[in-house]
Amino acid sequence: MTIKKLLFLILLGLIITLSACAGPKELSEQQKLLAGLTNEKLCALLVKEKTSQEDVKKIFGAPYLTKINNKQETTYFYKVIESKRSGDYVPFVSDPKFNNNIKNLKITFERNVVKEYELTQRTIDSEYNLSAYN
Repeated sequence: MTIKKLLFLILLGLIITLSACAGPKELSEQQKLLAGLTNEKLCALLVKEKTSQEDVKKIFGAPYLTKINNKQETTYFYKVIESKRSGDYVPFVSDPKFNNNIKNLKITFERNVVKEYELTQRTIDSEYNLSAYN
C-alpha cells in the first residue's frame, strides 16, 4: 500500500469519526415526550388543582430549574431542543446550518398541586446545533 493510499484511509477514518461525534444527542424518554407535546396532550396529562408535583416528576422527570416565589409557589421549568441540519450543507464547502426547535414547559404549583402551566415553542435557524446545550 502506498503512502498516499494510507494517508487517504487515515483521513477518511478521521472524517467519519468526527462526523459521528457531531450528531445530536439521544433524547431521554421524558425529553421525547416533551418534544412531541401539544397543548391538547398537556391538558390531558395535567389537571389543575389535582395533579401533584410527584405526578409531574413521574411524567416529565426532574426539572432543569426549580424556583420558589414570595407566595411560596414552586415552579418547575423543562426544556428540550431538537436540532436538524439543513439539507443544503456540503462538507468542506459550506458551513452547516441548523434548524433548532425549542420547547419550554413551565408548571407552577400551589400547595404541591398544579396551579397553572404554559407550553411555548420557537424555532431558531443558526450555525449552531443547540441540542448540544440541552
